[in-house]
Amino acid sequence: MKLSNKKFSGSVAARILWLWTFVLLLLPNICLLFTERVPAGEPWARISASFGFLLVPAAAYVALMTISRNVGKTVWTVFPLVFFSAFQMVLLDLFGCSVIAVDMWLNLVTTNASEAGELLGSMLPAIMFVAMFY
Repeated sequence: MKLSNKKFSGSVAARILWLWTFVLLLLPNICLLFTERVPAGEPWARISASFGFLLVPAAAYVALMTISRNVGKTVWTVFPLVFFSAFQMVLLDLFGCSVIAVDMWLNLVTTNASEAGELLGSMLPAIMFVAMFY
């Protein structure tokens, strides 16, 4: 039996797409790690809380992204999470250290056009960031 020296199956483009999707899903958690206040206390508690803040979602994203061997199907499966991650990045720019709340979603669907235009004008840097990366 001949052993192959390939460690991963699939093309380089598929691996890059998988990794890019994983990083985009984890990007709001990385930003929230610096903006969210972890309770003060012992240094080890703060470090363990920070690792948990990153590792628990990372493990969940890896589990979701390994559902199928086809990377394209996997990316489309987690597309709602990618959408929420992009929206979270815009909200981080707008509101600072806050996660998506229910009242923000209600404001999104009940606002009128002039208020939305005014808000979008002030959020142009965040929208450009999201459009470039996502």
